[in-house]
Amino acid sequence: MTQPSYLSARLSAVASLIPDGSSIADIGTDHAYLPISLISSGKCRRAIAADIAPAPLAIAKDNIESAKLSHKINCVLSDGMQALSANDADTFIIAGMGGETIADILDKCRFSKNSEFTYVLQPMSRKEALRKYLFDNGFSILTELLAREGDKIYTVFSAKYIGEATVYTHFDLIFGKMPPTDSPYFHLYLEKEYSRLKRQYDGQIASASSNEQSVSQLSNVISQIERILSNGV
Repeated sequence: MTQPSYLSARLSAVASLIPDGSSIADIGTDHAYLPISLISSGKCRRAIAADIAPAPLAIAKDNIESAKLSHKINCVLSDGMQALSANDADTFIIAGMGGETIADILDKCRFSKNSEFTYVLQPMSRKEALRKYLFDNGFSILTELLAREGDKIYTVFSAKYIGEATVYTHFDLIFGKMPPTDSPYFHLYLEKEYSRLKRQYDGQIASASSNEQSVSQLSNVISQIERILSNGV
């Protein structure tokens, strides 16, 4: 598989999940670093760099022109995927946003529920909200990766629409149904999530308005993480 260069660890992980020869649309492209790298490396044949804001899109256009790739990368001003059509790409990248925002972009897109498309998603937060949307709405998560930048670990995954809801547990929402246990960062990822969930649990226990079901779900996930860590995964 061709690997694009000059990308951060997070964006490199995103790029690694994109099928070779794809036609891509990078939603929220910012400065278009990802499509420029993907086209320059030959991994993708053409691209759309889409962003909701004119200012970063203007910078993206300048970067694309400087790379002499204007004939292969088209800049589009778009709120999510609203200005795009089903014929624009076969792989849609939505990275660097909150999980709820990514879910909202997919939900508002009139053509997103199509089994011909690949989605490469990288939530910066609330990944459980994105997984829940995908599982409830007929999407299947195919592959999960972890990427580390400094003290932060990011989750990256690819998904396709299969038209059937997925049965899941609360653990699946947080770690996925196929946790990337072979990642060198998986143990650290577990520890970070354990700390985060423990804080949530302690806060809910201390709250007079805590939700009994939520407390029970958090307790179960925390116990599962403790078992995994104790087994030395």
